[in-house]
Amino acid sequence: MNRSERRLMWQFRIQAFRTSGETSFAAWCAKQNVLVQNMY
Repeated sequence: MNRSERRLMWQFRIQAFRTSGETSFAAWCAKQNVLVQNMY
């Protein structure tokens, strides 16, 4: 996966979190099986 692909994935995940209504980013990541440290 190249840099632009990783950036698109990150943008998609951020948008998904914002539209989910979840108030805790860590909780959202756990539900999505995404490591929190991968998001920073």
